[in-house]
Amino acid sequence: MHFRGFLRGSRLITLTNPMQLPFSIEQFYAVFSAYNTTLWPAQIVLLALGLAAVGLVVFPRRWSGVAVSAILSILWAWLALA
Repeated sequence: MHFRGFLRGSRLITLTNPMQLPFSIEQFYAVFSAYNTTLWPAQIVLLALGLAAVGLVVFPRRWSGVAVSAILSILWAWLALA
């Protein structure tokens, strides 16, 4: 028996009729798998950009603000378009 519920404040709210999704869990995970498989080489570049931005924040240079802004704009554009 699976218990379905959650806490709201100190009250336990039980779900008697949970929402049914139009896809299975396997289909949901298959979308992520297909995305990751298709874009695998790009993930390394995106990770390197993110680590570079963190490095520039931790060890600032005179031009770090411009570089971090440029990196973030690239990453945000990727999220918007991918």
